[in-house]
Amino acid sequence: ILSKNILGTFYLPQLVFCISETFLTLSKCSVHAAVGEACKTMGMLGIANSKTGQDDWHNILGGVEFASDFTKIIETVGGFEKLIRFLQNTRELKAKALALGEELSAMRMERASYGQMANVAKHREKRLFELRRYFHGQLTSEDRSEVIKFLTVINTEIIAAKAMFLAYSDPFEKYRALLFEYAHTLGHGVEAFMNGLYRRATACGLDYSEAFRLHGQCVGMAVLWAGEMSKQQGLLDGDGFLAHQGLLLDIT
Repeated sequence: ILSKNILGTFYLPQLVFCISETFLTLSKCSVHAAVGEACKTMGMLGIANSKTGQDDWHNILGGVEFASDFTKIIETVGGFEKLIRFLQNTRELKAKALALGEELSAMRMERASYGQMANVAKHREKRLFELRRYFHGQLTSEDRSEVIKFLTVINTEIIAAKAMFLAYSDPFEKYRALLFEYAHTLGHGVEAFMNGLYRRATACGLDYSEAFRLHGQCVGMAVLWAGEMSKQQGLLDGDGFLAHQGLLLDIT
């Protein structure tokens, strides 16, 4: 995929409902990608519910109602690290479940019998159950709580930040909400370049799984570059520069 969001299909959800257990099937790069995007918003909004934040965003209609504090994500870095460790430890188990899911999808396309599909689905459900059992049985209650806290906080703050702009002021992300595109021009450039490299690696029969980078990871890289360029232009220095770069480096 070389482009995204080209149709402009931005519509506000009526309800956002998150089931944290669904994130147990992620790859670790997906978690890093989410954090990369979150750090972009940290540098953009800071602590929107502070006095300084309220002064900065007083002319945004949702600035009070949906004011976020992205620095809370830094406080859950322990849960982030434990989630990454869990995903690494369960990689083989998850791979088996995914392989069964792909097999089931192929069977649907081939219009296999219900009995055949039910048998594969049963084995897939067993693998997913083992994955959940590992989370609830092998991790301590303290570790599980930290993981859930990280997922809850990052989801809450990301949704609040989006709603702050999209709920009233700019629902189609055409004006003030374009701030969310911070560092994205560079990020999209890296993403497109990497996509070309993946194709070349595939043609050469090379395994590039360890080099694969998702959109959010590319944005995270671009945030660091944006900070460096701002420093070179004399627009960002001192504690501001350290905070901008440190937010990303601390949690990724």
